[in-house]
Amino acid sequence: MVMIHGFHYFQKILIPARMNLYLFNENDSAATYGIGSYLKELTHALDSSGFHIHILHLHSSHPEFQILKTNQVENWHIPEIRNSKLFPSSVQKTDDYNRNVIYLLRLYIKDTSDLIFHFNYNHCHLFAQELKSIFDCKIVSTVHYTKWSLELQGNLSLLHTLKKKSENQRSSFEQILLSTDEFESLLYKNVDRIIALSQDMKNFLCSEYQLDSNKISVIPNGITDISSEIETGKDVLRKKWRLFDREHVIIFAGRLHPVKGLVFLISSFRKLLEIFPDCRLIIAGNGNYDIYLQEAKDICMKINFTGLLGKKELIMLDDGSTDKSQDIIKTFDDKRIRYIFCRHDFIATLNKGQKLALGKYIAQLDHDDIMMPDRLKIQYDYMETHTEVAACGGYMEFFGKRTGIWRLPLEPEKLLPFTIIHTPILNPTGFVRRDIIERYKIRHRRGYSFAQDYKFWTDIIKIGKLANIPEILVRYRSSDSQAGIKYRKESTVASYKIQSEMVNFFLSHVNKDEMISKKLLSQWMPVFRQIAESGYLSTPLFYNLLHELISGLINDKIIII
Repeated sequence: MVMIHGFHYFQKILIPARMNLYLFNENDSAATYGIGSYLKELTHALDSSGFHIHILHLHSSHPEFQILKTNQVENWHIPEIRNSKLFPSSVQKTDDYNRNVIYLLRLYIKDTSDLIFHFNYNHCHLFAQELKSIFDCKIVSTVHYTKWSLELQGNLSLLHTLKKKSENQRSSFEQILLSTDEFESLLYKNVDRIIALSQDMKNFLCSEYQLDSNKISVIPNGITDISSEIETGKDVLRKKWRLFDREHVIIFAGRLHPVKGLVFLISSFRKLLEIFPDCRLIIAGNGNYDIYLQEAKDICMKINFTGLLGKKELIMLDDGSTDKSQDIIKTFDDKRIRYIFCRHDFIATLNKGQKLALGKYIAQLDHDDIMMPDRLKIQYDYMETHTEVAACGGYMEFFGKRTGIWRLPLEPEKLLPFTIIHTPILNPTGFVRRDIIERYKIRHRRGYSFAQDYKFWTDIIKIGKLANIPEILVRYRSSDSQAGIKYRKESTVASYKIQSEMVNFFLSHVNKDEMISKKLLSQWMPVFRQIAESGYLSTPLFYNLLHELISGLINDKIIII
């Protein structure tokens, strides 16, 4: 492991193995992403080192000062100053906050031998100076970023141009930026050791701030492997990620943030495709995908978006199986899988899974069906770019007893009246926004035996739009032992009940001001129902007739949903 070997080196370049290490963290977005991951990996690497590790969470959201111990690490939570009106400026506020932190450190640090303070932010040179004046300590700073690089998007030439300007030629923004750069250089000049995360950063620090290269150690950043085995063969990896043999791959890994230059990368990739069409861009990272999905809309088939899958988000619900399913699942060496055995009650099991899910979307798959490799990516990308849609599905391919492809209408406008004759979403392909079902308390309902999925999707379509994607998302296993075949009679009865409910739903939205509305409600519908009840129309034909009628009434705005 790059990270762990690096911190074994970190262990050697500093001081004795029993040192007291105090790591500074702050309550901001970096603490969630890069710096937060760095601290997590650092403490993991030093877990068995015998070091006394403390993480100081500055500007913590905790209401009061607390020291909480997790494993062998002490987490000190030092809250923000509550009454900011006491301070005439943000600088004064910061200085006073830092003095309060130093006061707490003097009060609570009992063992001051082999003391190291490790900064992960570069705006604290005065803070570092005060610590050195009070404690017999060493100070280390890891350079995760530079302020000028964030603001100027890494344009070093522009930084040099700004430095050449006279003070009266600089804008207030430029003056603040250069002052910040000077403060950063003061920190790096006064600390005992600097850790750079790349050779490029070390070169920059030496050339820009004239630092001694012996003072800087390069320790590449990284994260701990979660897989026990890594397949490194190119053919294996290409097959795993569905990459063509001749396809060249560009990988972006990192937080999805404007400062990372991802918009420029996508724009450049678009131009690259004009020259080298056999290319693929893989974007691996967490953050707000909206901007980048819109930017890549015309070349989305050439881009894979992927990110971290939460460990509790792959939920396997066992509805009281009596075979060896449980034993098989327990052999899976994947910490992301959450296996839950339930007493046999299909409706309760579905609702339990829905309640346990924590993600933005919920996708369902039965144990005997096969999900296409890109299914979740395709549906995620679609939902992120069609925010008006509450849920989506797609095509389904049969295999086994039956073969063929099952296609449903695609557009929300056609799916709405389609519910009179069929479920609008093929359940194994369903992909729904979790906040929709939580907000409207939509659940799988009892009383619709073997058609509860049909009921579920019609409940959703009453409050939001549904759509289907014209791609095969799931391979559906067909056999004579399936519940839909074994209990066809019960399923048909429940389906007719749902179709009747949908007809009543549409009729409740008839525009009463239209002349035809009175005839529809008082004359036509009673006649249609009387004909059906007398047996002159089969039930399927009856609902097909109403489907045609209601579709026309919706188009003519006589029924308004």
